Amino acid sequence: MNKNTIIGSVLMVLIFIAMVWWNQPTPEQIEAQRHYQDSIKQAEIMKTMDQAMAQQTAKDTLRLDSLSQYVQDSIQTLRTQQRYGNLAGAATGTESVITLCNEKLSVDISTRGGMIEAVRLLQYTDYKGETLRLFDAEENESYFTIYTISGKYVTTKDLFFQPLAQTDSSVTMRLATNDGAQLDFVYTLPANSYVVGFDIKAKDLDAIVSPTQPSLSLTWNQLLPRTEKGRTFEERYSNLYYKYKDETPNYLSNTSNDDETVKGDMTWIGFNNQFFSSALISRIPANAGQLVSHNLKETEDALHIKNYQADLEFDINLSDEDVNRMAYYFGPNDYWLLDNIDAEVAARLDMDKSALNLQKLVSVGWGILGWINRFLVIPVFHFLGSFISNYGIIILLLTLFIKLLVFPFTYKSMVSGSKMRIFQKLPEVQALNEKYPNQEQAMEKQQAMMSLMSKAGVNSMGGCLPMLLQMPVLLALFYFFPTSIELRGESFLWADDLSSYDAIFEWNAYIPIISWIFDNHVSLFCLLMTITNIGYQYIMMKQNPTQNSMPGMKFMMYVMPLLFFGILNNYSSGLSYYYFLSTLISIIQTWVIKMSMNEEKILAEMKDNLKHPKPAKGCLGGDWMARAQEMQRQQQAELKRQQEKRMKAGKH
Repeated sequence: MNKNTIIGSVLMVLIFIAMVWWNQPTPEQIEAQRHYQDSIKQAEIMKTMDQAMAQQTAKDTLRLDSLSQYVQDSIQTLRTQQRYGNLAGAATGTESVITLCNEKLSVDISTRGGMIEAVRLLQYTDYKGETLRLFDAEENESYFTIYTISGKYVTTKDLFFQPLAQTDSSVTMRLATNDGAQLDFVYTLPANSYVVGFDIKAKDLDAIVSPTQPSLSLTWNQLLPRTEKGRTFEERYSNLYYKYKDETPNYLSNTSNDDETVKGDMTWIGFNNQFFSSALISRIPANAGQLVSHNLKETEDALHIKNYQADLEFDINLSDEDVNRMAYYFGPNDYWLLDNIDAEVAARLDMDKSALNLQKLVSVGWGILGWINRFLVIPVFHFLGSFISNYGIIILLLTLFIKLLVFPFTYKSMVSGSKMRIFQKLPEVQALNEKYPNQEQAMEKQQAMMSLMSKAGVNSMGGCLPMLLQMPVLLALFYFFPTSIELRGESFLWADDLSSYDAIFEWNAYIPIISWIFDNHVSLFCLLMTITNIGYQYIMMKQNPTQNSMPGMKFMMYVMPLLFFGILNNYSSGLSYYYFLSTLISIIQTWVIKMSMNEEKILAEMKDNLKHPKPAKGCLGGDWMARAQEMQRQQQAELKRQQEKRMKAGKH
């Protein structure tokens, strides 16, 4: 190592020592540093303490929450125990849905309450093209009320049932008590059936149910969903039906809100709309309760038609182990099907089939109109339907059948009308017109004219019997077509549904009066019916000129078809189609009969009768014309007597 290196190293060491000595902290800096380090340690200690306190607070809060929840749970358990007694164990649970299904029905049963909550008809669709629902869980509520021995009551909708022995076609919903007693709802859905069996079984419920109150009280409320295109007629043909034992089924008003207090043994109730029904039939009848039907306006609820409510008390003994049998019907209002349903339900419930009469769920009219539909129209319609699939053709054949059936009477009526027309050609008629030209002489003229008609062998009322026979048929069909489920969804020509209107022109804007009458559409079959009806009235006016002389008659003959156009525009297109065919056939019949008559021969007979008069027989039998003339003479004499009396009173 040389000298320079040594000197350099020594200088570097001296410089380093001098820098260290120069940069060492002063006593004040050393004290400040010590305070800084102490503050850091103190902050760390405080942080640790805060964390420990926070953890302790969280633990204490959790303990308090747990204690509060425990107290709340204990209070709730105590309340549940007090409210439900031995049924308290069933007051909690998890709700689930059990579905029974066959080719026709899908039935949902909820474990909460153990009752049916939704039903689908798998072979039908609604006006939107969706699988038809009779009701959903939001639209249907049904539950039983159990009266307990303590004087309280519990509802099954607040209790949870356990599903047992579940298959696609059956399930047992069991409500178990704390001491082992049981209440079972057993549902069965046979293959290819609209009937759901519903059995109620009880075991060891003696210590629970009241011995003085009804064992079970059923509450069934339902919002009736809209399923058809035409709301107006779905509302009109929707009813709440009920049947007392040994009585004919009846129903609440379908046009206004209505109710019925149960005052006998009620065998079944039915929540019915235009084409489908939900019905409950019980072997043990309800002996008390209330039925209510509330109409829902479209502005109030556009998706539902009516609100049905039923509260029924059954004298069902839950203290023994008897099986209490009931049955539900969920299906179409098909007249022939319901006859089979009567037999199926009667066999299941061990009842007499005649005690059910579920066919009354189909609205076919009252009195003689119902008889015509049940014993004439429906059998013929059903017979034709068994061979022909096109319902437009079936309606045509039905029209021909009915026109053929009443043709003898129609012929008599048309011949009578032709004779009235020919009668006007007699010189004696012209003489009477000249003899009584004034309106004030109308009574004398009419009396003289009837006397002349009697002598000529002409009966002005000769067509009364055919009209009496045909009118009930026309009115019966007025009820038949809108409720015939066979026509539902069946198309013909431009009509896509013969059970509803066939709109050829529609609009959305509200037009005063027009929209109210026509419901913003024009139905083509109804329009054709109106045109042919006006044509037929024109022909009949030409056929019977005497009607032209009657004040207002000509006007009414042409106004009536227009009034029916406004009425039937919303009706079933099948009905308008039938009336169109019927009127068209009547026009043809009138023309054929007119062409086949020898007017000269008839006129000669009338002239001969005037020379050798003989009384004409009326449609009601006996010398009707003579009695009518005598009645007119009496009326005329009474009128003169009253006029003379008034004149004398005026002089005084």
